[in-house]
Amino acid sequence: HIFFRFTADEARDLIQRYLTEHPDPNNENIVGYNNKKCWPRDARMRLMKHDVNLGRAVFWDIKNRLPRSVTTILWETSFV
Repeated sequence: HIFFRFTADEARDLIQRYLTEHPDPNNENIVGYNNKKCWPRDARMRLMKHDVNLGRAVFWDIKNRLPRSVTTILWETSFV
């Protein structure tokens, strides 16, 4: 498990870098976002645009930091 804590500026910068590389003009990032269905409905993450973009940006950043020769992570099998 990895835990990150971002200030508002850090989160905004990370999201901006992610959206520069992967533009999302139609807000399609929310579609297909992995949300744990085993949790009660009121305990699940609300799929807000900012939160989804931050989750995808963190995944993108970590994926780019890991050397591909050592390991790979897949969006489909990860929970961000």
